Amino acid sequence: MSGVPEAVDKHMRRVLETVAETVSPGSRTLVKRHVWRNVDYVGAANDHIVEWRGWSANLRSVDQRFRTVYIDHVTNALALADRRTLFGEVFADAAKDFAEFVFLFVTSCAFSKRDHVIAAGFTYRQINAVIHPGILAESHVFVDREVSEWAEYGVRLLTLQHQLKTDGEISNDE
Repeated sequence: MSGVPEAVDKHMRRVLETVAETVSPGSRTLVKRHVWRNVDYVGAANDHIVEWRGWSANLRSVDQRFRTVYIDHVTNALALADRRTLFGEVFADAAKDFAEFVFLFVTSCAFSKRDHVIAAGFTYRQINAVIHPGILAESHVFVDREVSEWAEYGVRLLTLQHQLKTDGEISNDE
């Protein structure tokens, strides 16, 4: 649908570069731009596929404990019922009053580990029996907070994902 505001885009990139550098100095080049456009994953509103635009860093090549961390900007264009269907009630309700938001997340943890995710201070997006643990913020709140704060969340998410994988509860090896 619409593009990412420049200040948000730069802040998101800096966050992931800082996460990558924290995991392995010199790895900021692993940060890549992406756009999610699969209607089954992000939905459609007003005859257009909603886009989740952002950045990702696959850190597996520099640290085998970790996988990919993502950060996306989303214009909240879907009806609440559609968001609940696509993203799960927890996520949809957390973002229900946001016109746009940023989601910093990791993927592919078992739904059975959702209480661990909540106890660690995160929320999650649910896709069938899989959850994507993360932290959600309105875009203006995201930009107003320091890169270092968000990067700390990113490293904590990667660590949480690794712990859940170690417990044998991760659904794929991305």
